[in-house]
Amino acid sequence: MAFNWARKDAVPPAVLQPYEDSHSARRHRRLGSLLAAVLIFFCIPFGFYFALFVPYLFVLFTVPMALLAALTIWALPDMRRAPTRTLTILYFAFLGALLLWPNYLAIALPGLPWITLLRLTGLPMVLLLLISISVSGEFRATLAAPLKATPLIWKALALFVCIQFLSIAFSGNTQQSIQRFVVFQTNWTAIFFVSCYVFLQEKRPQRWAALVWSVAIFLGTIALVESTQQRVLWAGHIPGFLKIEDPTVQRILAGATRLTTGQYRAQSTFSTSLGLSEFMALSLPFTLHFIASSNNRLVRLAAIASVPFYLIVILATDARLGILGFFIGTMGYLLFWAALVWRRKRDSLIAPAIVLAYPILFAAVVAISFLVGRVRNKVWGTGQYAASNEGRMDQIASGLPKVLTHPIGHGPGMGADALGYANRAGVATIDSYFLLIGLEYGVIGFILYYGMMIACIYYAIKYAWSAYQRHPDYALLIPAAVSLASFFAIKAVFANDDNHPLVFMIMGMVVALVYRIQRDPLGQGTRK
Repeated sequence: MAFNWARKDAVPPAVLQPYEDSHSARRHRRLGSLLAAVLIFFCIPFGFYFALFVPYLFVLFTVPMALLAALTIWALPDMRRAPTRTLTILYFAFLGALLLWPNYLAIALPGLPWITLLRLTGLPMVLLLLISISVSGEFRATLAAPLKATPLIWKALALFVCIQFLSIAFSGNTQQSIQRFVVFQTNWTAIFFVSCYVFLQEKRPQRWAALVWSVAIFLGTIALVESTQQRVLWAGHIPGFLKIEDPTVQRILAGATRLTTGQYRAQSTFSTSLGLSEFMALSLPFTLHFIASSNNRLVRLAAIASVPFYLIVILATDARLGILGFFIGTMGYLLFWAALVWRRKRDSLIAPAIVLAYPILFAAVVAISFLVGRVRNKVWGTGQYAASNEGRMDQIASGLPKVLTHPIGHGPGMGADALGYANRAGVATIDSYFLLIGLEYGVIGFILYYGMMIACIYYAIKYAWSAYQRHPDYALLIPAAVSLASFFAIKAVFANDDNHPLVFMIMGMVVALVYRIQRDPLGQGTRK
């Protein structure tokens, strides 16, 4: 039935709110017919090749569906309120899934990526982020404000994402690179932007830091129990629907022992002992923060007791990178804290004494690491680390020419394959994340990735210096800067990305706190 719009008594079709009627109905009908025809002609070959190649090329066939979903989200009407409450809940659920649940315990269906708890929380979170950006002008303005306060960080991140996308064209395994690209946008980029919004809320940075501290104690306890039993605690007790028949998973569940010494290397919920050691090092500065800033005596005592506990857990992993991170975390936080206290309290005796004696203290710690036998063995190693050291040097010598000849890299997830280096088990491996970033995204990607890290450390130190005492949240800029510095140093010898989402959370926290400081010169908070 066709409507005669010239008649005054004609009843126009109903329009769902909050959409509005358009006076160009004929043009829209023609456009709709054209799009329907294009869709029909597209679906015929798409369905044919889908039936022919799935499940082998399943990831490639999800690209049109993802584009259609993005178009649908873009077409959503404006709403007064975005689903930010659910977004925040999913954000902290993602943090819990990241740290508390082994990512290798998942549902594996033929032709599909593993259905992990991290993906079950991360993908809905990304979907809600995109919906919030699409439907709410207020959310867009709120999210854009902190990004403008630290332009170097978000611009470097945006350019890095572009390099990630462009590098797919040079990948030797396009399907795997697309899959890794999607994972990185969920676990890194989206996490960063959600963090920029979440930490605008007053007291949330402190709660996040307390949560990370609590999780570190819990995971460290699991690691110590695991170390006494010399096995992964849940190995042999995994339900059938979560078992993955994959050689990598089997190696993780079998545990790790250093061949030269026979020491078992605890890993807790992480895929490697190195990942656990890195996490303990990254969370240490936030525990030191509670020692320096908490007004609750019990909290301070618990934080003080946690510091040697961190060191014991790191030693149980038998990972030198954890010792490096522990050293940077304690010495870095001590220096920043003392300098800020001295600036605020000119009559203080302890703070200036620490700052003035810091070169001597630093030199003494380094000397102990060389002169005391057991400390020297753990920090610098003896013969048991010779193979690791030689392997890293060989990888650098082999990888640098490949980095220089591929300015945009070899594609996401292709770094180890491009290097062509295998360990004793015959598995392609790479030790340095510096080298991995260079191989996957080239020199340009390397500069952008580590440039935004350095920019984040710079902003954190700059604004912590001026706003340390203005609000309890602002004091977290110190442990954030120290944690990022530890991460930067550890990546020279560790290429796994288990803890990267945590690092992008810290970066988002820095961006949000810098904006709050700029908008809140009196230290009274910004959003409650």
